[in-house]
Amino acid sequence: FFTLFDSGTKSDILVLSIYDRWGELIWQKEQFPTSDPSQGWNGRFHDKPVLPGVYVWMARILLANGELLSLRGDVTVMR
Repeated sequence: FFTLFDSGTKSDILVLSIYDRWGELIWQKEQFPTSDPSQGWNGRFHDKPVLPGVYVWMARILLANGELLSLRGDVTVMR
């Protein structure tokens, strides 16, 4: 599972999106807490495991102090 973790501040992920290398949205989830792996992406698309490779993620996070962050990065899937 892939999700975002915080330093114990109880932030909320407003939206977390995962894209393949061609920019196709393959997973998206809204309104869930950080630091809970069971809420994140399970490495699947249409109920099948994705191919190994690099996937791009984008997130909007609401911090406990009310600040809104937009973050992005990549995650590598290995099998």
